[in-house]
Amino acid sequence: MDYIILAGIVVAAIGLLLLIVTTKYTGGPNWGYPYRTTNKALSALGWLFLIIGLAIIVFKAKLNGQLD
Repeated sequence: MDYIILAGIVVAAIGLLLLIVTTKYTGGPNWGYPYRTTNKALSALGWLFLIIGLAIIVFKAKLNGQLD
């Protein structure tokens, strides 16, 4: 078990949970984008965690030779 990849998964999961928690359905006139964020700062932090977590996973897998 590679603990660095596991840490990347945890960071990405926290980011995904933050994005889920800060999203609300508005419906109505917003035909193309019916979802809005309730807290822009937490949403940005969620995106940051998600990107960092995925970067950790991909970078470590690349160094292990799993993505050749």
